[in-house]
Amino acid sequence: MTGILILARLGSSRLSNKHLLGASGKTFIEHLAGRFLKEFGKEINEEKCMLIIASSDEPANRKFEDIFRDTPVRVFYGNRHNIPLRQFECAGRYKLDFIISVDGDDILCSVHAARKIYECLNTGQAPAARTTGLPLGMNVSGYSSALLRKNLEKHPSARLETGWGRIFSGEKFAEFRMGEYDRDRSLRFTLDYPADADFFRTLIYAAGEKIIDIPDDELIKFVKDNHFNDINKSLDEEYWKNFERETREEKNG
Repeated sequence: MTGILILARLGSSRLSNKHLLGASGKTFIEHLAGRFLKEFGKEINEEKCMLIIASSDEPANRKFEDIFRDTPVRVFYGNRHNIPLRQFECAGRYKLDFIISVDGDDILCSVHAARKIYECLNTGQAPAARTTGLPLGMNVSGYSSALLRKNLEKHPSARLETGWGRIFSGEKFAEFRMGEYDRDRSLRFTLDYPADADFFRTLIYAAGEKIIDIPDDELIKFVKDNHFNDINKSLDEEYWKNFERETREEKNG
């Protein structure tokens, strides 16, 4: 069984309740989940795959249950401050062999990239895989639960949030390059600041119904042709400064 785990929690300091913001009558996290339900609907119906909101065990996050009631999306509550441990707890609860990790901030994360990771893991090509080349917020990674457990044992930290993927340092990932878009620092597909919310609202309204399964190349071209990336491109430097600072703070305890 493969679990597509959307990592999300409410209470962000920079953009409060950001997953409950939205466009076109849906919250952002519903748009994200809807894209994966569309791409992996067959596997979910055949019980080969699960789509799970993997959140922290805090009362505020119970709102996810209301959002996804009467849908195939499951909601799991785990460790508050250690994201890979939360994933491992979720894997144990649902008996997952493989995990595809999706950041809940990445509202238009590539489902086509996730498909490549799914096929790689489930055909035994590699125990870990990732895509590269897409803009910030669109790439995907995945790994076996066994590999996650091994690397968690090497990093018995109470807090693993910002930059938590460092626990896999030294592991060899199969890589699938999806383009050269990562060279364009003006492309930012992640939700962290108010301007990011404006970017996603503008894009979702403009794209209409095709947002559910638009190919990555077409999506990125649409953004650039309409200069939607001008809305939040100025945040790149601030984002990475905060990322590096918070990662240092975690490492230093």
